[in-house]
Amino acid sequence: VRYTLPDDILLFEPPVVARYDQASRTWVEEDINETSVSDDAHPVLSFSTRQLGPFAIMQDIRQHLPFLSWEISPLEQGGCRIDLQTQSCLLQMEVTKDGCKLCSLPKALYSTIGDKEKKLDSVSPAVFFFHLREMGIFLEPELDRKQLNLSKKSEEIEE
Repeated sequence: VRYTLPDDILLFEPPVVARYDQASRTWVEEDINETSVSDDAHPVLSFSTRQLGPFAIMQDIRQHLPFLSWEISPLEQGGCRIDLQTQSCLLQMEVTKDGCKLCSLPKALYSTIGDKEKKLDSVSPAVFFFHLREMGIFLEPELDRKQLNLSKKSEEIEE
């Protein structure tokens, strides 16, 4: 099977392809082999399988968490710049009265960006995070502390 990936999908890890199994009503990875993605301007996902059905690219939504570091600095014209170092990449964003804007993505991804950044230029925070999720960058998943292996903050520090 060969599939040209949409321009607005970013892969930070090798893709995992799954097929929807109607009987179990779950996504399964069995019987999917030889998965690869071309390095073309419009990447093509290829894999072999003996069963057909609905397929999906699966990603671990925790791949960017926990954050390694972050920094907020003021902008001269008002608002702020946020530098967020995730487990996979450095994201730089600006927040102003006009909305949120993505300033940079990892250099390795620039060749595949296309019009992605236009979606993330001066939009509301809700739209900004929605488009990041569509691209495969989950910065706010609904996971609990145990799933991320995070320790609880000290209440003394918070006071």
